[in-house]
Amino acid sequence: MTHLTVPFLNQQLRKVLVAETGGGEQSVGPVKIKMLDAELELLPGCNARLATPLTATAIGLSVRLRPVTEFVLRPEAGQARIEVTKLQIEGINIPRQWVEGFLRAYVADAEATLNKILGQIAKETDVQLGEIETTSDLLTLKFVMTKVVGA
Repeated sequence: MTHLTVPFLNQQLRKVLVAETGGGEQSVGPVKIKMLDAELELLPGCNARLATPLTATAIGLSVRLRPVTEFVLRPEAGQARIEVTKLQIEGINIPRQWVEGFLRAYVADAEATLNKILGQIAKETDVQLGEIETTSDLLTLKFVMTKVVGA
């Protein structure tokens, strides 16, 4: 069993954010998007909320947005599945698809990174992810043995 605290998760999230984006912008259609930060909030029942303040620039105008993505974490065949359940954009109204695709790609990258780590753990220790639990301040990953001891 592994317990991960919210401060640790946010620290890791910010490291990934810097590594993945390099502090640069990504283009989505006519809009350039730069993610400024990311903050994870854990909720009971394997739910979480991710706030990602960003700047969207088009035709020389920049606006600050604060998309909030809600999702559920589920174990699936030894891996973690992140399923987006709600996306709310705080700030000025812009076409949702400009930001939605960017955020879904970011969530997919986070899922892939998490599953890469879980795959390494499984390979090195003969365990795989069995259950995920969340509270307001803790993410718990429960692992199960993949090989019978002595076999």
